[in-house]
Amino acid sequence: MLIAIAFVSLFIVLDLAVTWANYASLISLSGSYAAATSDAQRESYVAAANYAAAVLASRLEIAYSIVNLSFAILLIGAVMLKGVFNKITAYLGLATGLVGIASLAGFGVTVIVNAVLATVWIFLIGYRLLRLGQD
Repeated sequence: MLIAIAFVSLFIVLDLAVTWANYASLISLSGSYAAATSDAQRESYVAAANYAAAVLASRLEIAYSIVNLSFAILLIGAVMLKGVFNKITAYLGLATGLVGIASLAGFGVTVIVNAVLATVWIFLIGYRLLRLGQD
């Protein structure tokens, strides 16, 4: 679990530093582009936006935003097999982790499947924690 916590922490830091910083840059540059009064200004904003767009489209960004967290979920699912969570939740965590790691291959459908599996997995964890709190 300590390794899983480290990877969740790494995901948080990298996602905030890389993903959201580049999204914020694109939003800011789009406003500047809309307010530009000359073609030269617009071209400079497009050139600046190309960097942020390239980072967000890279496989490294997928590793930062999906694979790190998916590896943590995979480890958490493995730990859950021996805990108070049912086997379905644990195996769903394992599947979520594996599909997220597979998303590095570049298949867009794996990103969507990973997001759906992670949502269901978190719902099942929340439901079990709610039930544990009621006992």
